[in-house]
Amino acid sequence: MGTDVNNNPRLRNSIIAARSQNLPRERIEKAISSANDANNTEHYTEIRYEGYAPGGIAIIVEALTDNKNRAAAEVRAAFTKFGGNLGETGSVSYMFDHVGVIKYQLPVSSADSMLEAALEAGANDMSSEDEFYLIYTDIENYAQSLEILTSKYGEPAESYISWIPENLITIDNKDKAEKLLKLVDLLEESDDVQNVFAAGNGHRMDSELPKVMHEVGGKAMIERVLANAQSITDDIILVHSPQLEPYITSYRSICKFVLQPRPVGTAGAVYNALDLVDDNKIVSVLYGDNPLITPQIINDLLNHLMTTNSSLATLCFERENPAEYGRIITDPLGNFIKIVEFKNATNEEKAIKICNSGIMAFKPAILRKYLPLVLQQHPNQLQEVYLTTIVEITKSKGEQVSYLLSQADNLVLGINTRQELEEANKTIAHLEKLVNN
Repeated sequence: MGTDVNNNPRLRNSIIAARSQNLPRERIEKAISSANDANNTEHYTEIRYEGYAPGGIAIIVEALTDNKNRAAAEVRAAFTKFGGNLGETGSVSYMFDHVGVIKYQLPVSSADSMLEAALEAGANDMSSEDEFYLIYTDIENYAQSLEILTSKYGEPAESYISWIPENLITIDNKDKAEKLLKLVDLLEESDDVQNVFAAGNGHRMDSELPKVMHEVGGKAMIERVLANAQSITDDIILVHSPQLEPYITSYRSICKFVLQPRPVGTAGAVYNALDLVDDNKIVSVLYGDNPLITPQIINDLLNHLMTTNSSLATLCFERENPAEYGRIITDPLGNFIKIVEFKNATNEEKAIKICNSGIMAFKPAILRKYLPLVLQQHPNQLQEVYLTTIVEITKSKGEQVSYLLSQADNLVLGINTRQELEEANKTIAHLEKLVNN
């Protein structure tokens, strides 16, 4: 493809990213000229290093170097010095989404208008953080989306290419947290290192405490979920990560524990628990960050499963601007056929307002028959696999699948941010006030 930016999308994206990081124009032009000069012996190479920091925190290091041996030695030395481990390419990148990020100040447009413009420009997601809209694009659409949005709204506050972790691991040890910071600082001191990305927890909740241990109405989120489950059944299975283990020992008396060593998604979590599932009981899949879910809502879903003679049922909600939630897809006759995750949805599917809450109910035989097929579609054992994939498979086998539309979306959604945590506390306070009166 050469050094013609019009015919080399990767080069065009790299130039845009370099400019967004305030890299001098002279250095950019020199790098392009060097790449195009056959007589030039000074060639720069892009290299990605991957590994783990203390506490199992995944790290991606991006380097641009004219000496690969020097760069590798410096990166390896930094990992070793602070108790990390440098791995092979691909050892942690599957835990991140490689995306373009375009950042605009909030007053520039309404959220609905900005989301519509972003999707039309080729972006696939948008969120708000502090005083900004964050628009996310696939790498191949980054330059195009940036150009279209710039023509409509002007230059963004920031635009860059990033590795965003799909799951954040909590650092609950001060010494490990300090080592992580020192490791990142040392890596960034290298002239060859351009960017360092870490999957340490707390970016969204701004806390080292595991998300599900944050309190809503004076109780940990997961404690509320377990209490609601207890009011329906005494057969509870808790699938958890190693990071959560120190916090949940007191729950052993009320549920069976299943350790999920790696965050490989909801399908993997349920599959790990299958050996403990009673074939004579309906299976409900709940989440530790859904503290407002009520026994009545769970029972409504179970009753819906039985009265519709469905093999599986999912709990849904409707929102005018549902953003990142998975969409409920139906055929022309209105029959439920599958769930599409937002990042995989077409623009037409993103316009759908009925969304998946993640809470599901199953006949056990369906999980045993079709969950292995879900995992077979993703032979990479390290890849995150969503449980929602089972809907389309089950439907394709001639089984009945259905969804129940909840009228209380504020009670069925998970909590991911401080703002959502505050809203949940207000909701609990309001509900308790109603009960007491």
